[in-house]
Amino acid sequence: ADYQTLESLKEYVLINTKRQRVECFRRNDEGLWVLQTYTVDNQSFRLHSIDFEATFADLYEDAEL
Repeated sequence: ADYQTLESLKEYVLINTKRQRVECFRRNDEGLWVLQTYTVDNQSFRLHSIDFEATFADLYEDAEL
C-alpha cells in the first residue's frame, strides 16, 4: 500500500468491525512492518506512536457485534 512508503508513518491500526480485534502495524528499526494483533483476551491495546492505551470495552462500547 502506498501509505506504507511514507517515511514519517511509524504505526497504523486496523480495527475490526465484525469482532473484537485490533491489528497494529509498526515499522521496526530495519524499516519492515511488524504486526501485533490484540484480541479481547488482551483486554487492552496500545498505540506507541501517540502514547495511547485503551480497553476493548471502551473501543467497542457502542458497537453491536
